[in-house]
Amino acid sequence: MSLIKRALLLAVATTASLVWAAPGHAAESFRVVSVNTTGCNSGNFGMTVAKAELDGSPTPYIVRTVVTASGLAYMNEQASTNTNGLSGWNLFNNFSYGVVPNPGTWPIPSNRQLRIDFTLERPKGTILHSWRIVVDGCNTGNLLYNNTPAADSDGDFVPVPRDKCPGLRATTLNGCPARTLTIGYDNPGQRFIGWLVAKGFPNLYSHRVVTIWRARTGPDLRIGRATTTARGNYSLARARHAGLYYALAAAVGNVVKERSLNLRLR
Repeated sequence: MSLIKRALLLAVATTASLVWAAPGHAAESFRVVSVNTTGCNSGNFGMTVAKAELDGSPTPYIVRTVVTASGLAYMNEQASTNTNGLSGWNLFNNFSYGVVPNPGTWPIPSNRQLRIDFTLERPKGTILHSWRIVVDGCNTGNLLYNNTPAADSDGDFVPVPRDKCPGLRATTLNGCPARTLTIGYDNPGQRFIGWLVAKGFPNLYSHRVVTIWRARTGPDLRIGRATTTARGNYSLARARHAGLYYALAAAVGNVVKERSLNLRLR
């Protein structure tokens, strides 16, 4: 075989491998960057969205937009896109993706928490990426959540990894329920008393160990331990002695230990 033929065959083989090799790329994404305009009539509420890693195929992606408020669906739109970058995205009275069992009547009620779910699909029904935003109302547009649904499995609007207590729905910055521990002294009964409170989370206050400590120079002195009742109250019988006391409740999983305010007995 001549050198020219060898070169031609090599060029054809190289070109074929470039055409038919499956190109690798990062996962497609569709996310909301900002809320730009507010309003509760069709077309009023507008956002900027960012599309990335779309593969440029002639077959467009389907973007489904579902809008719900107070259990009613106000939008179930099927749109298409095949370009990356920033673009505007508005809410419309549109149900082109399909009928819903619980349609709402526009305008969307003001001052109602609004959830907007996006799915990037190809073909229709095959979800490649999901994104969710929650705002405090169509008329206000303050973002309560802006991330993937999977990052907020407990629905407290605190995404992982910032949510230190996934599975426990809480409104604190770290996603863990807040607890409060009190301490007092029942003089006739000669006992320390108090409450461990974690509203809505009985597993965090019911039948939990509370330790009473006396503050002093050097290591504090442990006075004793008590177990809370099912309602969260506790008591520990001890003779009254002057001093500065406090109570501690042990940590529960990622919910940190709780310390009461100080109690001074004279």
